[in-house]
Amino acid sequence: MIGPKVPKVRSEPYRRYVASLPCYRCGIHGYSQAAHADEGKGMGLKTDDMTCYPLCGARIGEIGCHEFVGRMMTRDFRRGFEIGGAGWAQNELIRQSQEDKKLRELLMKLGIL
Repeated sequence: MIGPKVPKVRSEPYRRYVASLPCYRCGIHGYSQAAHADEGKGMGLKTDDMTCYPLCGARIGEIGCHEFVGRMMTRDFRRGFEIGGAGWAQNELIRQSQEDKKLRELLMKLGIL
């Protein structure tokens, strides 16, 4: 039996905080985007924002890790990478929330703290 559909978390402030982190793959600062995990996506659908993690975008001379992960990683490897990235992003934001009251309030509202 299939249970009730669980609503997806959508939070622009959370995505902005995730995008403020360095790239999960290469560590570069200042180019990150909040990348959603591909698991559970369909045409025009995004997954839950709690699956977001930071990946850098394209820039002069670089395709960026966001495109690399989407095109170059095998599906199975990417799944584990995405889970690790989402956990890493949440842990980094939890750490930063010790000094950022607005972030702490957001994480509490989202049930992360």
